[in-house]
Amino acid sequence: MPRKTALGLPTERVVACLGSTVLRTCFRMMKPAGKLVLTTHLVGQMHAFSEVYRAVLHELGRVDRLTARDAHVHHRATIASVRRLRTGVGFEPLEVVTDTLRMRFADGSSFLRHAFIRLGFLPAWQSVVLPDAVERTFAVLERQLNTVAAERGELVLTIPMACVEAQKPGAGEVL
Repeated sequence: MPRKTALGLPTERVVACLGSTVLRTCFRMMKPAGKLVLTTHLVGQMHAFSEVYRAVLHELGRVDRLTARDAHVHHRATIASVRRLRTGVGFEPLEVVTDTLRMRFADGSSFLRHAFIRLGFLPAWQSVVLPDAVERTFAVLERQLNTVAAERGELVLTIPMACVEAQKPGAGEVL
């Protein structure tokens, strides 16, 4: 009997990280006709936050850090790049489903202190500025996010995402 994940899916169908090395390894280890299902955030994630961050860097005279901010914003996948990646390692495309997750916060303070944000996003955002500027930059950023939330009644951030299904070519039973 195949091993199952916590979601009840066979372990060979679940990948936690999107990247060519990971996908090549999955392809190599997967049995013929095996399926791969993965999810990824897409370019445009938390756009409202990114724009406030850009404005704060301007306000603080740190336009030299805009290139780093822009690189961070645009490193996310696009539907086209996900398609190229999965077919580039040999998978046959099956389906791509897109959706948008809305994250709602009372204000910028609750957003920046949220456990998921602190774990999954904050370190990368902080790396955009030099270490000696992190505290001041994020104090101003928090104030600006609080202002946005006060004007709109809440802070809403959207995360475009894709769920991608692909199959390894070959004869055999489809999962």
